[in-house]
Amino acid sequence: TLLTSHMAACTPEANQAMGAMVAEDVVRVLAGEAPHHQAR
Repeated sequence: TLLTSHMAACTPEANQAMGAMVAEDVVRVLAGEAPHHQAR
């Protein structure tokens, strides 16, 4: 999302944290579970 891209661009630390969140979402999707973050 645009919000995710904006937040990830702020700092390397935020970029790593957001990357971890995205990775968790991918795992959830592959497991057949809807990502919780997408509700926002």
